Amino acid sequence: MSDDEITPNDEAIELSDEELDDVAGGFNLQFTSARFHKSTRGFSQQTSRRRGHHSTRATFHTETIDSSLFQLTITDATTEDLKVLGELFGDISALDGSA
Repeated sequence: MSDDEITPNDEAIELSDEELDDVAGGFNLQFTSARFHKSTRGFSQQTSRRRGHHSTRATFHTETIDSSLFQLTITDATTEDLKVLGELFGDISALDGSA
């Protein structure tokens, strides 16, 4: 067997978080957008004429709702990744959580 051959090793190796970042590299980025639109209109009119009496009633109702959501979710980012992303997108806050 020559010196440049690799021999398999079945021993378990545990990597630190920094080493995992070097091995895995990168981060996950998810962009979500949603839009909601609702429009309601109504109209009512009543006119009645009798001898000596005159009545008129008119009502109108309208409602329009427009909502938009834009969400950018970043996971598995290093502090350096967040600095670069912060320059691109502005203020980014990080939540430290473990699952």
